[in-house]
Amino acid sequence: MSAKLLSMSIQSSGTQPAKWTDSLPDGYLKYACAGDNVHIPWNFALSAGESPVDDVQWFYQGRSSEMIAVLTHGNFLPLPSFSHRVHFIPNGGIIVDYVTVQDSGNYSVEISGHGDSGTFFRIKRTIVLQVGADLMTTDGQLHVSENPLALLDKTTDQWSKELHCGTFTYLGQPPFDVEWMTPSGNLMSSSTYKDGQFKLLVSAPVQGGNYSCRIPVLSISTACLPEGN
Repeated sequence: MSAKLLSMSIQSSGTQPAKWTDSLPDGYLKYACAGDNVHIPWNFALSAGESPVDDVQWFYQGRSSEMIAVLTHGNFLPLPSFSHRVHFIPNGGIIVDYVTVQDSGNYSVEISGHGDSGTFFRIKRTIVLQVGADLMTTDGQLHVSENPLALLDKTTDQWSKELHCGTFTYLGQPPFDVEWMTPSGNLMSSSTYKDGQFKLLVSAPVQGGNYSCRIPVLSISTACLPEGN
């Protein structure tokens, strides 16, 4: 099945015939683990008196660029490469079953139709999906390093040591925090996250010894770690 996309759409001078409601914002970053069933809930509403939409189309762009499915005349028609693992969620969403790392990429939906004046319209939303098959770091491990430069902690006005835990490969902020353990066995939370590293400021006087970081037990599945890890 193939689809031809119009290179431009004509905007109505009046009220937009269709708008998004209770949907993920455009460009939303969504994380999943290999084997998950990923729900992408998109919803739209038509202005009063508008005719039903012509069709709804879903697209994927990542390892390839292809159409996922089309909804036309009430029939949901997945394309062969997504057959048997993509399902429709009313009124504009989809579920993608058993995702793999190769399914990472951009997923979009396009709603098109004609307004009451016959004017063509199209609205579009996109999310970014990142799928992990294990701990999403550069080597599948957690490493602690120390910033060689002392930093001024503005909250305490004291010089502090900064420790780094990573390096994570998430496209944005990971969906969890790490736990830090001090040499005395106390647990601490990270101060910030930036550039793939959770960071911990240790204020003076700095306790000497080994500092470690770990994924909290309640976040093991979120971090795509196997059970019992």
